[in-house]
Amino acid sequence: MTSKKPGEFSQKELIKIIKQSIKIKSNIVKKDPKEKYLRKVLNFGHTIGHAIESLSWKTDRPLLHGEAVAIGMVVEARLFGTTSKTIKKTIINAGLPTRITNIKTEDIMKSILSDKKNFRGEILFSLPKKIGKVIVNVEVPKELLIKAIKSVII
Repeated sequence: MTSKKPGEFSQKELIKIIKQSIKIKSNIVKKDPKEKYLRKVLNFGHTIGHAIESLSWKTDRPLLHGEAVAIGMVVEARLFGTTSKTIKKTIINAGLPTRITNIKTEDIMKSILSDKKNFRGEILFSLPKKIGKVIVNVEVPKELLIKAIKSVII
């Protein structure tokens, strides 16, 4: 893994990284167009991220999609624990936010309960077991989820 910050890459390097990322995502979507299993690996950070993003638009500090997903990745990585420090460090290195203000834990919980990835009332996550390995359909105890969310609220 590189320790470069986004602004330190040349345009050529960024184009290569973006092309590779698109290729990886495209291959996953082609293999699982209806999001039955494999495609769910792409959901990491999005369950919490989407809630944070939509709630942030009601504050004086609205977040972009990528910023909210970055915070969602920090929260969701804490749910499994094994990669949380590495992921948070990488997100900070990329210049993305890892904390939020003006949003309540209760509001995030209400929002994620209506997430499309829930199944039969259960909140299911795609969580990193290690870098490059995601486990899908992980049910998380509510208390652990609330604790992880509170960890990013200022």
